[in-house]
Amino acid sequence: KLASSIGMRIIAYDALLKPESVVVDGGQLLPFDEVIAGSDFLTIHTPMTDETRGLINKDVISKMKDGVFIINAARGGIIDEIALLDGLNSGKIGGVALDVYLNEPPTNQDLINHPKLIATPHIAGQTIDGQAQVSIDIATEVLSALAGEQLHWKVV
Repeated sequence: KLASSIGMRIIAYDALLKPESVVVDGGQLLPFDEVIAGSDFLTIHTPMTDETRGLINKDVISKMKDGVFIINAARGGIIDEIALLDGLNSGKIGGVALDVYLNEPPTNQDLINHPKLIATPHIAGQTIDGQAQVSIDIATEVLSALAGEQLHWKVV
C-alpha cells in the first residue's frame, strides 16, 4: 500500500499466493520471469527452501532491468552473493540492501564493503507488534507446558 501510494506499480510472484490477495492491495500477480524483467525495485519475501536457494542467480540477474535495486530481508542464500557482487560491479544492479547473508556474520567483505550496498543487522521481529506476539507466544507455551499439553514451538 505504501509503494502504491507513491505511484509505484506493484507486481508480484508467488508459487502459492492466491491472485486475489495481491489484487486487493492494488498489485498484479505475474509469472516469475515477468516480475524479474519488469521490476525497478525487487524485494524478496520468501522462506529458504530447496526451491528458493540461489533463486536470484547470475542468469536471473541478467534478465533484470539495468540499474535494478534489490532488497533482501528474507533469508541469506536466496541470492547468490557472487552473482550479486558481479551485478553491482558491472552496474547491472544499481544498489542492494541486505540484512541477511549466506554466512552470518557475513564473510564476503567485497560485498559488504561495496559502495552500492546497505548492510544492516537482521532484526526480524524487533517491532512493537512482533515483540507483542512473541510475548503472547511465550506465555501461551509456558501455560501449555505447565498443563501438560502439546507444545506448538517445540524444537526437537
